[in-house]
Amino acid sequence: MKNDMDEIVARIKDLLEERGDSQSDLARVLDIDESAVSRLMAGNRGLAAGELAALCDHYGVPSDTILFGTPPKMVGALLRADADADARRVIARVEEAFNHYRYVRALVAG
Repeated sequence: MKNDMDEIVARIKDLLEERGDSQSDLARVLDIDESAVSRLMAGNRGLAAGELAALCDHYGVPSDTILFGTPPKMVGALLRADADADARRVIARVEEAFNHYRYVRALVAG
């Protein structure tokens, strides 16, 4: 478990370095005090689910990147419509799919 936390902390440090952020910045992102960030960065404190969600949201990375070191995968969709398709219906379907995605994302990030 300690070894896993060391790896998570290393990935958080990489994010801070890439963004040019300090531990004080991280404290604001996670909404915790700086002593808690110090304990976190020393591997003496875990990362709460809400803190992980805030970290992911702030740095724009999926939780797997922080927890497991897996690179983010690009997710996309190829949209295709027949030449005689009603553009309004196609756009409505895309918007509906996007709303479902946002709903699921909100549940996961919650």
